[in-house]
Amino acid sequence: MPLTITCKVSHDMLGVVSDEAFEKFREELIEALQDEWPDAEIAVEEEEEAAVEVSGIQADAEQDVRDRIDDILDEVLEAGEWSEEDGDDYDEESEPDEEEEDEDDER
Repeated sequence: MPLTITCKVSHDMLGVVSDEAFEKFREELIEALQDEWPDAEIAVEEEEEAAVEVSGIQADAEQDVRDRIDDILDEVLEAGEWSEEDGDDYDEESEPDEEEEDEDDER
């Protein structure tokens, strides 16, 4: 039986974020978990309460896997690459250039 990991996460874990940011976080978490366990079946589901389900592993190793999942989750949260606040979505055209502002001041 292969290792199966299901992480249940909620929007509350991220604060107030859009559905797009939540989906990006979800994808980054899946990628990080797959990097750690390439042969595992991994799912990240949206739920009200955060939880982790692990199966297909010996009981004595399960706590180590759960601890590593917690570490990976913290790393993805702290990295914040999923966050909309990093400026990637900034539209320069929405802000006037300094030259345009100077021209407006001279009129």
